Amino acid sequence: MSWRRINALIFLGWRYAIHLLKALSPFHRRPGLEKFLENYAGDGITLISASEREGLPKMERCIGCDACLHPFFSSEQRYDPRRATPRDLALCLSRSMPDYKAARAILAGWENPASFATACPRGVDLAATVAMMRRHLSEYDAYMGETRVENSKTAKEHLAA
Repeated sequence: MSWRRINALIFLGWRYAIHLLKALSPFHRRPGLEKFLENYAGDGITLISASEREGLPKMERCIGCDACLHPFFSSEQRYDPRRATPRDLALCLSRSMPDYKAARAILAGWENPASFATACPRGVDLAATVAMMRRHLSEYDAYMGETRVENSKTAKEHLAA
């Protein structure tokens, strides 16, 4: 074994011992949830309630089949691929980081999301998804101090980014 390897192992062992002593010390203050939120709130991470945690797997079952588009577009409207659809909201939730700009563009103008859920073959509850996303958007806006909504890009452009 080389001296460099021996020195590295001694250094790592020393740092690990210090780490354990700090963790076991009664005087060591753990930063906890407040520090976590302070570090990651700018990235859009907000707290998820216990009921949302239980319902999240159901919200992420979207397979992108577009069955929810039928009640979304009225008979006078034509399908516009640039317009945000209920499917896009479910796809926003399937990312590792919430995409609040895309969600804000998608939620603009939705009054009755409950009608979309009846058409979903996978049983995605879009009403609960919309309620959760609106709550998280308000928390995110409160943290970021935004007073105006920026919709300079369409939701499709945000999702593609």
